[in-house]
Amino acid sequence: MTIVAGEALGAADTATVMRTRGGAVTLTDGPFAEAIEGLGGFYLVDAPDLDTLTEVLRALPAYDIQIQPVVDPYE
Repeated sequence: MTIVAGEALGAADTATVMRTRGGAVTLTDGPFAEAIEGLGGFYLVDAPDLDTLTEVLRALPAYDIQIQPVVDPYE
């Protein structure tokens, strides 16, 4: 087994949810976690801001994506 990347995620209230429905994308502040759902995997992406990141994420298949910053251990 090889760990390629891992980070501590920021607090839940720092999350943004990106949903794609019928080709329309909506962004919602706050976490997205329901009892029947769980984290299936993650992408670690270095982006200058949320707008740039959401443009890049449009290339992925349409599903709900929780966007959350990682913790900067030096802050």
